[in-house]
Amino acid sequence: MIRSTQRRRWSERGTTLLEVVVTVTLLTGGIFATVSVMDGVANATTSVSRRETALGLARDAMEAMRSVPYDALGISESAEGFVPSFEERDTVRVTGSSVTPIDKVQAGDATYVITQHVT
Repeated sequence: MIRSTQRRRWSERGTTLLEVVVTVTLLTGGIFATVSVMDGVANATTSVSRRETALGLARDAMEAMRSVPYDALGISESAEGFVPSFEERDTVRVTGSSVTPIDKVQAGDATYVITQHVT
């Protein structure tokens, strides 16, 4: 009878400090892992949003170039950012063109640089 009472008391003693430390360590690791995953998702979402904005700006620039009359389509040699060739093809040169080779657009917290070439 003494042994069963001692066993019962031993099993009812509760948790040890080591068990508490291990539990807290595991929970902390799980929380850090969750926060890390959430941070990665937030960064990916920001990247996708900026890429979507850049594609929209590029699409707008393409539409603006499509609206330029054919005989005025080209880039003036005196324009800032003019390059004589692009991908081994000569740039079409026109004096007084409305097409700008480099355009900087501020959208949100990012600045986008749109480079246009007429070859």
